[in-house]
Amino acid sequence: MRLQANNMRVFLIYYKAINSLNIPISAAYTLLMGAAMGKAWPAIVTSFALCFATGGLWLSVFLYNLRSGKHYFFYYNNHLSKLRLFVYTTLLNLLLAVLLFIIQMFWQWGMN
Repeated sequence: MRLQANNMRVFLIYYKAINSLNIPISAAYTLLMGAAMGKAWPAIVTSFALCFATGGLWLSVFLYNLRSGKHYFFYYNNHLSKLRLFVYTTLLNLLLAVLLFIIQMFWQWGMN
């Protein structure tokens, strides 16, 4: 399952569409949960990263399927199946979440 260079542009179209839903969903969840529990800044960043990489992503993919399900023909014609798109998006979001965790860890380390 290797993403070829010419398919990278096509994948980025999908990735932007999914994350245009995922970021507001994750931010809303984080704000609601942070306000409800009175969390500190590190816990809010952790909550956002976890939602961005898991639940927010799954809900975004579900909403994208409902709203733009016929667009998958475009991706499939460019040799990107639904499974490949979901796997690549999940891996990239997990990578970004891990980077966010590392930045938060160094931020806390520098504050002590």
